[in-house]
Amino acid sequence: MLFWGIVLNGQTVFQREKRDYIWLLGYDSNPEILTFGGTRIDFNVTPPTVTYEYRDVNFEAAATSICDAQGNLLFYSNGIYVANYLHEPMENGLGLNPDPLTDEWADNGFPLPQVILALTLDSDQYLLVHNLVSELEEEDQYGSSYHSKMLYCTKIDMAANNGEGIVMEKNVPIIIDTIDISGKLTAVRHANGRDWWVVVADYFSNGFYRLFVTPDTILNHGLQAIGDTVPSGLGQAAFSPDGTKYARLNIYRLGQDQFVDIYDFDRCTGTFSNPVQFTYRDTALMGGLAFSENSRFLYVSSFRFTYQFDLEAENIPDSKVIVGFPNPLGEGYFLSQLAPDGKIYIGTQGTDFHTHIIHSPNRRAPACNFEYIGLPLPTRNFRTGYRQPNAGSGF
Repeated sequence: MLFWGIVLNGQTVFQREKRDYIWLLGYDSNPEILTFGGTRIDFNVTPPTVTYEYRDVNFEAAATSICDAQGNLLFYSNGIYVANYLHEPMENGLGLNPDPLTDEWADNGFPLPQVILALTLDSDQYLLVHNLVSELEEEDQYGSSYHSKMLYCTKIDMAANNGEGIVMEKNVPIIIDTIDISGKLTAVRHANGRDWWVVVADYFSNGFYRLFVTPDTILNHGLQAIGDTVPSGLGQAAFSPDGTKYARLNIYRLGQDQFVDIYDFDRCTGTFSNPVQFTYRDTALMGGLAFSENSRFLYVSSFRFTYQFDLEAENIPDSKVIVGFPNPLGEGYFLSQLAPDGKIYIGTQGTDFHTHIIHSPNRRAPACNFEYIGLPLPTRNFRTGYRQPNAGSGF
């Protein structure tokens, strides 16, 4: 989220910290196959540097990392264990999301995006919020073989072990209910600039859990039902940089309706209002979304296409403009993320060496300047869903 020293709509916005300035993607490193390994994107310089990084961590889809206020990497996680900035397992950092299915995924990391995020509590204390995924004996009534019936938190103290950190509390339940299988975990600062709102969607529902996170406690403000019921599916959720809007994409079935939901959000009360819900149909297998830095435009990636929607339009669905088209190279569009440099980076759907870039997302298409495979990567990356709450992220 962008924080400036002004008052906007009665809500104070604060100076931005560099918590999201390091993005980590890729696989664990193999000295004999250098096309596989870690990629590090560093936004502490302009343009950002993109370098190979040796580390023993796989990012299958889930990923989060966090820096100190000056942009120095502190720790990261693939949804199964926590590593410190030295790329070593943090003390007590193994065993997130205990479940037989997690054990099967241990070598690669969680294969679902937006199932873990990191929050700053104070100068040394941090919180991971993450949801457990379990396999069902039989498919549920919606055709899913997996369920997420638990949302956990894990607390980290970075002052311990000479700055290498320790996991103080791990896998503490904060929601026990069926929630969105692909997570779509996201967060935004409370209007006071210190605390957080964490939002997680209910499974196949029109409800959202809103968690009020302070340095001392987590308060569950309950399930707010609003708008039409939406199927749960692969997709992405995000808050706008000014914190006043929340959007969510659900891709439920190939060739059927894809669901876009946009809500106003009150950062004082944690309340949603004024839902705008619509569908589109294309050949989407996967996709994501991101807001422009000025919070006016919403970009929705949908496997073969990327769309721009104008949130100031009288009819938002009718404002749709295609900015990214199918390409013979076949590197489609998946998760999207607004970066600290004001650009939006869009991951591909496969094991590829590039990301796409929207260079000027604050501008109406075609001036937004979409570039296909605009950012080369030194190693292959596979659908990594790096997510640092509304302060930028990667994939």
